[in-house]
Amino acid sequence: MKKNVQYFASFIMLILLATSCASVVKIPKFTSVENIIDLKPGMTYVEVVNKLGSKPYDVLFCQQEGFTMYLYKYKVIQREIDPKNIDMKGFETTGSEKYLGEMKDVWLIMDKNNVLESYVTVTGKKDGAVTLLINNTIYTISMDKGKYNLIPTTTESKEETGNFLTGKKKKK
Repeated sequence: MKKNVQYFASFIMLILLATSCASVVKIPKFTSVENIIDLKPGMTYVEVVNKLGSKPYDVLFCQQEGFTMYLYKYKVIQREIDPKNIDMKGFETTGSEKYLGEMKDVWLIMDKNNVLESYVTVTGKKDGAVTLLINNTIYTISMDKGKYNLIPTTTESKEETGNFLTGKKKKK
């Protein structure tokens, strides 16, 4: 009888252990699209971290000239409502809010003083070439041999524009 109780107790412990392990999932820290919308060019790194609620998920590049690109993860919030009310006016803000399961990426470009210059979502990148406006110059983000680069988009020659990050022009 005592042996049966021990087997039963062991079996219950095994079941509890197996089910408790299955209920834990590891996900990266993430923010919401609502927090990203509140970001403004000119915010410091500390202000950005405070607004998004965590430090970056990853650093994509840090150039000698001073630009750094950080990667954050975010999720979109969706609303669950009764299906019969889906097309009725006035139900836009009812129901419970939940994060959409898909995690998305947003890239933040910081200048040499760690001040936010611009940001772009990967969803935005898929819709076209990623362009940024920095100091009244339009740049395109490209990838070459696994590294991201900022490339100025201009009609001027390289001799006239010089290095886009340092502002130094080539000597003639």
